[in-house]
Amino acid sequence: MRNRHLRLAQIKSLVARLSISITLEARSLNGGEKELEANKQANRTRYNIVKLLVAEADRLEQHSGRLDDALKKLSKIAKEEVVEGSGAAFEDLRNRLNELARSFARVDCKQCAGELERICCGDPAIDEANLSAGLCIALLHDSLACIVQQACRAYADAAVRVPVIRLSIESTHRDQDADLFREFNISGFCDVIQDEALTSYVVLSIKQGTFDWTAMCGVPYIFAHEVMCHAFQSLHSRVRAIADGKCLWSEAWMDRLAFEMCKHWLERPPRTFPKWFLADVLEIEDQASAIHKFRYTPRGCLTDDEAKEFKRARDAFRLLRDNWSCNEKIDLLAHRAVRFSTCLNASDADNEDREDVAILLGSLLGQDAEPFRAEAALHSCSEFLTDGSVFNLLANLKKIRDMSMESIVLLRQQSAEN
Repeated sequence: MRNRHLRLAQIKSLVARLSISITLEARSLNGGEKELEANKQANRTRYNIVKLLVAEADRLEQHSGRLDDALKKLSKIAKEEVVEGSGAAFEDLRNRLNELARSFARVDCKQCAGELERICCGDPAIDEANLSAGLCIALLHDSLACIVQQACRAYADAAVRVPVIRLSIESTHRDQDADLFREFNISGFCDVIQDEALTSYVVLSIKQGTFDWTAMCGVPYIFAHEVMCHAFQSLHSRVRAIADGKCLWSEAWMDRLAFEMCKHWLERPPRTFPKWFLADVLEIEDQASAIHKFRYTPRGCLTDDEAKEFKRARDAFRLLRDNWSCNEKIDLLAHRAVRFSTCLNASDADNEDREDVAILLGSLLGQDAEPFRAEAALHSCSEFLTDGSVFNLLANLKKIRDMSMESIVLLRQQSAEN
């Protein structure tokens, strides 16, 4: 089995960058409303300090000792950083630096490993076991766990068994210039393991030497996509397979669901979500929106025609949701469109069948669709929620597409009588 996490040298830098991002970079400095010039000076000072500490964080990759020893050196630098200036913003900056120093000093490798002989040392045979639940990257572990908890609620009616979902962190070279890496410095994918535990690894890929608060703001949506779209996919199949990057169901219909879920969590944060998630909700929402929009933008690996197909499949989810309920107050998790999507995603259908469902519903519910076909399509979707048969769903949708108005009216009457 391949390594599931960055090597120790890279973990040191990442852990430091994680703390710097959520402590110093997140949120505006809490300055007084009448201290405009002091606020500007404090923000310039913060920028310079962040730049200094990030450079020191990246030098930790050359540190040969333990992670906690390396972070204690960084803690000393943060604690000794002199911040000259008066006013609320400067005071806030000093408090954050002290908080950052304390967070670095609290890291204890023995507490994580359990014994000295098991402390991370650069040997994957030892390090991998620690990092699978590592306290040093608890920010990422906890964030994924919170999203998985919410996903389990969404999939409650779709799966008797839920997968074991674990975090994996990989790095790509800083010169990587493809897709999400070029624009956002992070990306993700899901690695499904064919085992009894139904294990799914959510892999966070980080462009080397670039992780900052902006990248951190993209993590919730990246996690939401991988969990909602892929980690629970095909749970009822004997062989689970991850769809390719051009799958209209996985990468468009389900991606839109994941994005809507992410927005829902930002608007109504569950109590279990970590504090950093609530630190700057607007910036996290902006970054999620930017990544989501980028996924549907034509580029090197996505032609104009493919992008149009993606958008139609994405919009098909919205059409089903809007046709079933226009009540904006309904909790998203309780919406029939969510239940329909999760049940179909977890079913034993193959992804080609799911793609056909997305395409057919996009056509039958679209702006130019005939109302009687749309009503019949919605009825078929409701029947799927009752019988769970993808075969019947597809057969009915195809029949509706091809039938005359008189035939559909007759079919509806027969269904009502039964």
